[in-house]
Amino acid sequence: MTDNEDVITAPSYVSPLAIVDETSSLAAGVKVWHFSQIREGAVLGENCVVSKDVYIGPGVKVGANTKIQNAVQIHDPAEIHNGVFLGPNVIITNDKVPRAAGRNGSALISSEWQKVGTTVKEGASIGAGSTVISPCVVGSWSLVGAGSVVTHDVPDHAMVYGNPAKFVNWVGYSGEILESSGGFWISPISGDRFQESEGGLIIEES
Repeated sequence: MTDNEDVITAPSYVSPLAIVDETSSLAAGVKVWHFSQIREGAVLGENCVVSKDVYIGPGVKVGANTKIQNAVQIHDPAEIHNGVFLGPNVIITNDKVPRAAGRNGSALISSEWQKVGTTVKEGASIGAGSTVISPCVVGSWSLVGAGSVVTHDVPDHAMVYGNPAKFVNWVGYSGEILESSGGFWISPISGDRFQESEGGLIIEES
C-alpha cells in the first residue's frame, strides 16, 4: 500500500439481538454483539468491539480501537478514549452517593441527583470485575488490576490494584513493569525512557 492509497475499513456490524438507539453513532468497523444496549446519543469510534451484554449509557463517547468485553457497564457521562481495554464485568459508575428515595420515602427522579463522569484515557486497561467510582480520571496507558475498586485518579502509566486501588508500579506501553535507572524509568522491552511528572510518567523524546 502506498501513502496515497485510502485505508479501507469494514462497515459496522450490529447483532440483531442488540439494542442500538437510532440516535447513536457507530463509525466504520464497529462490532456490537448479542444483548448489548447502546443508548441514545452514544458515539463509538472506528473499530470498537462491543461484546455480549454490554450497556453504554446516553451520550457516552467511546474512542477508536477500544475493546469492551462481556457485561461491561459504562454509565453516562463517561468518556472512553482511543485504544482502551475494558475487561469483563467492568462497571463505570456515575453517582458518588446513590439514593433510590428521599427522606420522605418518595422515589427520586433524575432531576434530583447529579450525574458525575469518569474519563478513561488513551491506551488504558481496566481488568475484569473492576469498578470505577466516578468522578475520576484513569490515566493514559495505565493498568488497573482485575477486581479493583478505583476511587481516585490513576496517573498515566501507573499500575494500580486492590480495594481501594493503590499504586504498585509504573508500566510501559505493553504493560511491562518499568525499571528505575539514573532518575528515569526504563522499559526492559523497548528501551523507552520515562520521567515522572505531576500527572504520572512522560516519555523522553529522542
